[in-house]
Amino acid sequence: MEIRPMDGKHLDAYVRVFLEAFAAPPWNEPWTAETARQRLAQFLQPAHAFGLELREDGEVIAFLLGRNEAYYDGPRFFIEEFCCARRGGGYGSKLLGALETELVRQGVVRAYLMTIRGDDTEGYYNRRGYVTDPENIWMYKVF
Repeated sequence: MEIRPMDGKHLDAYVRVFLEAFAAPPWNEPWTAETARQRLAQFLQPAHAFGLELREDGEVIAFLLGRNEAYYDGPRFFIEEFCCARRGGGYGSKLLGALETELVRQGVVRAYLMTIRGDDTEGYYNRRGYVTDPENIWMYKVF
């Protein structure tokens, strides 16, 4: 198993993993290859973007992608996408741990993410030390 920085040259592999991960429960989201490619490509372009990929036997099986943002108390990292094509093998935990080690090395003071409620998602992060924020909420408006 190998964890290394993401590279835009592997966008096709990331699209495949993304589609496999988010078509499955608990998300069951109707992404297409085109819409997944657009989303991932936008996060791979900015100078403040950072991601890690996890490979097994030369194949990308998981990745984690986000962005750094300056803030008054130090840099923050926003996890935008985290997906594994293979669940239950500890791949996600290893990848998340590698990201956290790298963020500490970079001087990042806090990491944020958005997920759906439930033990498979919210519970996964809670068990790894992430806290469900009781004060902040996500809001949106459909146009």
